[in-house]
Amino acid sequence: MATDKEKIAELEKKVDRLYELVESVALNVVDHTTNIDRQINDKLKSLTRRGRTTNHQSTR
Repeated sequence: MATDKEKIAELEKKVDRLYELVESVALNVVDHTTNIDRQINDKLKSLTRRGRTTNHQSTR
């Protein structure tokens, strides 16, 4: 049977692993949203270069 110190050490390892996983997920979310922002900006630039605007300024 495991002693209290062994149980605590095992729980600390699990907590450390959870922190690693949470950090990994957070970094992936940042990367994903950065890529989405880049895609949106690229699309907006592409539309602007073609003379299209979202607020119809060119028709005024």
